[in-house]
Amino acid sequence: MAVLSLTFINFTGIEGTWASLKSYDISIVREWINQRGIFSKGFSLNKGQVNKEVLLYSRNSGLNIFLTEKGLSFVIYSPKETESKKEQPKIQYSRVDYELIGGNIKKENIIFEEEIENYYENYYTPYAPDGILFVKLYKKVRIKDVYPGIDWILRYDNEGRFHHEFEALPNSEIAKIKIKVKNAQIELSDEGKSVLLKTPIGIIKDGNLIAYEGNRELSAKYILKDKLLSFDIRDYENREKILIDPALVWATYYGGSSYDYSNFNFN
Repeated sequence: MAVLSLTFINFTGIEGTWASLKSYDISIVREWINQRGIFSKGFSLNKGQVNKEVLLYSRNSGLNIFLTEKGLSFVIYSPKETESKKEQPKIQYSRVDYELIGGNIKKENIIFEEEIENYYENYYTPYAPDGILFVKLYKKVRIKDVYPGIDWILRYDNEGRFHHEFEALPNSEIAKIKIKVKNAQIELSDEGKSVLLKTPIGIIKDGNLIAYEGNRELSAKYILKDKLLSFDIRDYENREKILIDPALVWATYYGGSSYDYSNFNFN
């Protein structure tokens, strides 16, 4: 199964080097991180409890996932080393955007599936003093027709791993799927089966990519051209749906002479 691993690695002297990558509003990212609630492997519809540009989101320790009309945003964060162990650790964070070029992401096209039973969240905020109540969580979300005949599926598998999959009907134009990655340096690895996304606080590995037509596995790899990611899928017959499965599993590693943190491991 294709997985996306997140590995945190210490960088030094990084702020000046990476400042030019930030194309996002820092205040929005801080708001996203500061949202209260349990860490969960599920998706919530935004009813006003998060910044208005967010359609749905999922919160996890060390990684938050947000869907907007442009695409997916991954906000990774971790405690920052302090000079004294008595000091309260500060949070360092980085945001990586997957912008779907030419895609169509609309709230009305979102279908929630696999509700997490016997659980909901209530929010009370200054702009909603009466509360935003009974916000449910779901393990799977389908965004219909992000391209003609192609759905984008966000889901957690039974082991808690996050997948973002494209499901294409026969004769759909898979070549239309193009992802612009923002706020990370990109390179391909594993003979095109994986993508390395380098951020100020770590490296995200997106892969190993797999694709199926029905139950038959296809030849699949990433293409990186002009800073756009797309898929090279071969040997399909256009008789059944094609599932393209990049998935996201994150682990952590810290090196250095001071603290080591490992409390963000979800494997």
